[in-house]
Amino acid sequence: MPTRHIPPLGSLALQGPSPHLQTVHVSPSTCYDLSLFKEILREYRRLDDTITMRLNRANATMRDQQREHDTSSGENIQSQACAYLWRELVENWKRRTQLVQYCTDVVDRSLTEKREALEDQSGDPGQQRKTQAAIYADQVKRNQVHNELTVENIVRKRAVEALASATPRNVLNDQTSNPHYLAADVKVPVQLGVMSRCPDALLCETVFNSVLEQVWDKVDLSTVYVAKYDGIYMEFNKSDPEFGMTCPHQREECAGNVQQLCVAKYAEPKQWWSFIQCQNFEGRAAIGRPDVALKCARVAGIDWETSGAGQCAGLDGRGNAAEGVRLLHKSVKLGKTLGIEKSCTILINTRKVCVHDQVWKECEGGHTVNDFVRQINEEYDKLNSNIA
Repeated sequence: MPTRHIPPLGSLALQGPSPHLQTVHVSPSTCYDLSLFKEILREYRRLDDTITMRLNRANATMRDQQREHDTSSGENIQSQACAYLWRELVENWKRRTQLVQYCTDVVDRSLTEKREALEDQSGDPGQQRKTQAAIYADQVKRNQVHNELTVENIVRKRAVEALASATPRNVLNDQTSNPHYLAADVKVPVQLGVMSRCPDALLCETVFNSVLEQVWDKVDLSTVYVAKYDGIYMEFNKSDPEFGMTCPHQREECAGNVQQLCVAKYAEPKQWWSFIQCQNFEGRAAIGRPDVALKCARVAGIDWETSGAGQCAGLDGRGNAAEGVRLLHKSVKLGKTLGIEKSCTILINTRKVCVHDQVWKECEGGHTVNDFVRQINEEYDKLNSNIA
């Protein structure tokens, strides 16, 4: 999925009663300074914490206006004020969730880099111990950052209850009935360990095409390219001048892997998935071919030359440009770190739930479309549960 940009957090003066204008600039260093990170969230939550006071002030203002103008339309004015305050709350929630998700991404990227470095330190036990300690420290930070989403749910629920207690019933019914606003929307990480030309991969991607019709908005889907299959299928090969590795289903499979990774990086998620489905529809032997890559980019609505995907994979569509090859090497290393050895391996929220290796294996939760939908919904509910 495309990397998130640094969130523009705007002016805290618009979110709380502080009289001092303050602009917050967020960078990766903010995420590693947990005291600063939590202080920013506390400041943003002042709007929620002072909701009763703000409502009392709004009600007093509305009554004064009603008396001053000797009008009976005060209820409408009050309703407008309450609805405005609700919109302000929702925008504030979005900014806070964006901050938490941004910092989670920052720590995740750092974890990936350290895990990749650990793979390269196999001959240096001392350095490995240092890297493992750093990985553990990052994991602790990630958990602390991610736990703020649970706090966020509690704060939101309390704010909604306070607002509802002092607001005409018909003003907020439509808005507060939408669970999207009442919970921080955390998507479920889903990874498919695949080889682009592998028959098992095509079967998994066909099954998941039906799964995504039901849970697309709940998942953060990605493909990870498998490093080995029965110990021999894919391995790094420094003598290979094009990809630096040998792919089991011929050279075109390496190219297909690169093409898919580059589209994942530079196109929208639905365009990327459409691109993969188009390649699969053309047939396993067509995956990785330049003409098919260019055709499927058009089908998916991707401008191959200007989107970045073409520069990444090769403007001619051959799938062997330098950036794309680097992405493939990183993906293969990630697959090793995650313990993915078979194409196709399905991970839901970092847990292996199923493998298709000629037949379905290791699928305790089942392997039908409904089984995968159920497991994703269960993980989504856990990640986004409101705690009273």
